[in-house]
Amino acid sequence: MLAAILLGLTTVSLTPTDDIWVYPHSSDPARDANLRIWGSDDKPAATSASDLEQFSYSFLKFPIDSLTDEKPKAARLILWSVANPTFTVEQSKRAPLQVRPVSADFTEKTWTYNQAEKLMPDASDKAVFGEKSVAEVSSEAPFRIEIDLLKGPGKFADYLMNAKRSGKPFAIALTAALDVTDNRSSYKIYSRDAERETLRPKLEIDY
Repeated sequence: MLAAILLGLTTVSLTPTDDIWVYPHSSDPARDANLRIWGSDDKPAATSASDLEQFSYSFLKFPIDSLTDEKPKAARLILWSVANPTFTVEQSKRAPLQVRPVSADFTEKTWTYNQAEKLMPDASDKAVFGEKSVAEVSSEAPFRIEIDLLKGPGKFADYLMNAKRSGKPFAIALTAALDVTDNRSSYKIYSRDAERETLRPKLEIDY
């Protein structure tokens, strides 16, 4: 954010109105302090509904009220991982945490897993807004994961502008190819229900 100030940019900071751990055996999304992400067979996202239960996604929905009609100059999703994660740096390099588009047609209060089949994120490589591998982990404290959403190849700037024009909230999906059968490896990040506000997901957009 300091860089944005020095460059004379306006920064809009958004927090999710809803976030959901999308998995058949997930806990109550309205209370769970964590989101979890993993893949299957070296794939980050299912290509058919029949394979969906092998994957674990997280969906985050954001309001559009603070967005402008301009094209954003920068956009970054800031997440916090739990300390002592089950993945290694090498595993993260092979299977980075990714951000993809997904329908915003969900709420925490009404969520049931049978909705997941209708809300499958685009599994193609070209849909990825941004991804991030972890260079180092901490065994003692939560650590930050910041994802540049304008790196593409997915067009996040256009996605935001279309959401603003539609007048409706927008959502993103977190995916990763981490194999949970390999030492129970997964990304486990803090949700909007985290007790500490500083650990909750945040989307920063510079105009």
